[in-house]
Amino acid sequence: VALGVSIGAYVLWYWLLKYIETTRIAVYQNFQPVIATAATFFLLGEKIGWPFIIGGSIVLIGVIITRR
Repeated sequence: VALGVSIGAYVLWYWLLKYIETTRIAVYQNFQPVIATAATFFLLGEKIGWPFIIGGSIVLIGVIITRR
């Protein structure tokens, strides 16, 4: 799952470079671990604990703050 998400993230990165400036795309790169963990939850049935929820929330808050 991690390999698939990493490859998908880089393919998406290079595709988006045609349309959006690099600094705006870089902020969203922080979603990669959150998406990988969510994918393991749905695809492999992994349990998500409080450390993930807290860390994911911090990432989301950071992206929101950066976007403003």
